[in-house]
Amino acid sequence: MSATLKLTETPRQGFDPVNPKLAQQYEQIVDLLARRLGPSHAQLFAEPVPVALAGTGRPGFAWLSAREGEARPVADLGPEEAEALHREAARLKAEIGVFADGLTREGEASRDLARLLRDALVVPDEGSLWSVDGQPVLIAWGFRRSSTDGPAIARTGAITATAAVGLNAAAAAEEAPDLQATTAAAQAAAPAPGAMPTARAEPSAASRAWLAPVMWLVFVLLCGILGNRLLQACALGTEGWPDWIRQVLPDHCPAPSLALDPDGTAVLAAIRATDDAVRAAELALTRRALTCDAACPVPPRRAAIEPAPAIPAEVERRLTGIERGRNVELTLAWEGPADLDLQVVCPDRSRIRFDRRAGCSGRLVADQNQGGGSTASRPVEHVIWDDAPAPAGRYGVEVSLYSRHGEARPEVPFQVVLSRQGQVIEQRAGRISAERIGQGVLTFEMPMPPPAATPSPSAAAP
Repeated sequence: MSATLKLTETPRQGFDPVNPKLAQQYEQIVDLLARRLGPSHAQLFAEPVPVALAGTGRPGFAWLSAREGEARPVADLGPEEAEALHREAARLKAEIGVFADGLTREGEASRDLARLLRDALVVPDEGSLWSVDGQPVLIAWGFRRSSTDGPAIARTGAITATAAVGLNAAAAAEEAPDLQATTAAAQAAAPAPGAMPTARAEPSAASRAWLAPVMWLVFVLLCGILGNRLLQACALGTEGWPDWIRQVLPDHCPAPSLALDPDGTAVLAAIRATDDAVRAAELALTRRALTCDAACPVPPRRAAIEPAPAIPAEVERRLTGIERGRNVELTLAWEGPADLDLQVVCPDRSRIRFDRRAGCSGRLVADQNQGGGSTASRPVEHVIWDDAPAPAGRYGVEVSLYSRHGEARPEVPFQVVLSRQGQVIEQRAGRISAERIGQGVLTFEMPMPPPAATPSPSAAAP
């Protein structure tokens, strides 16, 4: 579904998602509703696109509709138009709810999908309903108002005795039936004249007097520890300090090593000895290289290029009689009666799948188990490219379980092989249980690097 008409923008702050998976499953939800119920049901949900809100830069969503026409919120409509829009939206929601109930009765694998549909029908308020060319469209679907939006009174500090009296008086005033009862409740809650409010006791200056000496003591101890570390690291103090200070201090910077060896004789002697040893080793290696003949051992040469793995033999057997691609091939293999679908998501967001077999210069040439198979079935789905996939960019590969056709296993194992000119580029294995929910398996970039050449026998020989 191509959504192009922008309705409005909403911030993320102040809204809680009913189900975090909803935004990721938008395309699958509207595709399912369009196939099973109709385009009006699919177009009820505007497409959420993450954006930075203009003016503030805070994260939010732009809501796009696939419909065309004049877009207005329900608050801007007349009474008759608003009532008609509400009736149409209620009808579409009710039919989607009935469809979700039917999915729930189909089995365990379809309950997650039914839950997603019910969560998508949740909106934060009536302002989430828009009219596009007289048809209902929902924004902010799948979100609730955050419970922490309002002011949190009494969370920022303790309630004193005076504040408690005020709150009690206000509560009594609300419950009083008339002005006389309100006055009596307020007088009963007020403190008696001359009484000392004990709950309002605050810390006095005398109770805080001990804090200042303790803080000064901690400061002096920290300064002493820091000075001791600096003295031990020779970062404080010199030999010019008086002797009585050096005797009192815990440590001082030791005398330089040059005082014991003013000319650095020992260091220079060690350097000369090392240079002589290195020079002698170089001369020995040079003499050996000059005198080496055919008897000197030569290390064997390794192959410069490792060949890429070939397509598994089991997958090759299943592809017998199926059209093969001259460039890139993508194969989905599984076992049993279930109908699995292989989908390729192109960089331009178009797809290659069972109902659109060609796209981004590729073709779906094998789609098996459409009507179901048996426990002995070994089906495959195969997409090929005779030339390099185009356009350039990132391609996604998804697997979905279209129908079980009597499959008893809760999860169906599968494997996906991406190859180029007979060499495997990537191979993945997985399991799938939920029906008609796309499961991402792998991605690949175009253009690809050229395939590795098989090394010749002379390159591998010693």
